[in-house]
Amino acid sequence: MTDALKGKTILIGKEPEQGRLLIAIKGMPKIATLGQISSVPNSVSRCKPAEGVAHCQIEVDQVGNMTLTNLKAQNVTFVNGAEIMSKRIDTASAITLGKDRFGINVTEIINAAQKILTVGGGGVGENIGTGSGPYSIKHLKNVWDDYSGSLKQIKIRQKNIGLLASIPIAFSMLGGLIAGVAPEIRSFALVFTGIALVVMLIGFYKRFTDKSIEETEQLNEKFQDRYVCPNPKCHHFLSNQPYNILRQNKNCPYCKCQWTEE
Repeated sequence: MTDALKGKTILIGKEPEQGRLLIAIKGMPKIATLGQISSVPNSVSRCKPAEGVAHCQIEVDQVGNMTLTNLKAQNVTFVNGAEIMSKRIDTASAITLGKDRFGINVTEIINAAQKILTVGGGGVGENIGTGSGPYSIKHLKNVWDDYSGSLKQIKIRQKNIGLLASIPIAFSMLGGLIAGVAPEIRSFALVFTGIALVVMLIGFYKRFTDKSIEETEQLNEKFQDRYVCPNPKCHHFLSNQPYNILRQNKNCPYCKCQWTEE
């Protein structure tokens, strides 16, 4: 963050005309817009810098600390998943606006505000978003397929262990039934009881040695490191959206860069 932003207030909201994310600095006539036309949902309040109206604002103090403030009682603003009215933030904070949880990237906001100060921000409505792309997300299909396939195998293994635990009950009931109905073949009942005992011991061993929880945690960590926006300035985790849903978005919900499958 440059010293020029210290002591400034950044206004954030929806562009009234084109529906992009509008960034302005209070007291300055220039603005910047980020994202595609109509990319910001209606649950995000409009930003009108001349009137001092916005969904929220970021106040930067003289040290460089940032405080995010929700500007209207009817607005909804979240920081790291919790609804706030005013909260200290940094560039790592996950901020979402409105009931649709529209995500904004703090670094992108700061970069846009700094560009307003350094190059004038362009005319009204000019999109000065950084890293617009397009960036290929084709490789994310393999990342998703590997993750979902491995997760499915873990669930199948857990299901099989659960089924194994139910087998001893069936054999024990069958052995008891034979012993009660046909005492002359009680030896067969003992065989079924023995089988039930062996299977039960195997089931105990399988459950004791099963590493499904650890494997799932490792799998999730690896997935969260790889399933990220391809924009090197963003690299935000793209949540657990299946690739066939993700590919329909056409742009990153955080940095707003364009995506391609080429």
